[in-house]
Amino acid sequence: MKELKDRLTIKEKDGKIKVCGMDETNELEKITACVQKLYEYEDLGFSPADIELLLKLYDGMVERQDKLLATIERYTHSNKLLEKELQDYRNSKASWIDVTEKLPDENVRCLVCCQTQKGFRSHNLAYYADGHWHGTGSMSGVTHWRELPILPIE
Repeated sequence: MKELKDRLTIKEKDGKIKVCGMDETNELEKITACVQKLYEYEDLGFSPADIELLLKLYDGMVERQDKLLATIERYTHSNKLLEKELQDYRNSKASWIDVTEKLPDENVRCLVCCQTQKGFRSHNLAYYADGHWHGTGSMSGVTHWRELPILPIE
């Protein structure tokens, strides 16, 4: 729990309550200061139990604030990662490679764009090996290919 600063009293190991810094030369001055401070506390309308409760509530609020800030930081970090991934995806949309310009390395899975003789287009998973395309669906009419995105890491 948060400690009150500038305390006027302390509890000794033997359990006795004493005025901080009081000795024979300043006894009246210290007692007068304590009475003045007590008067000011009483003007606030709080009992010592009220002050203790307020300090516990304050500590709880600080703890919740710390958790909230940590959560906000995690979401901010996640949001930045998602924004980067989205930007990378948007940048890679134009990365289709024409098969007349370049073919993928052999046996590397990729996404291919196929076009039928009637002009219909589709995309399939495939790999290129031994001079032929192999994959799901019809592999005739492969016009373009692109690398598959990297799988997420958990």
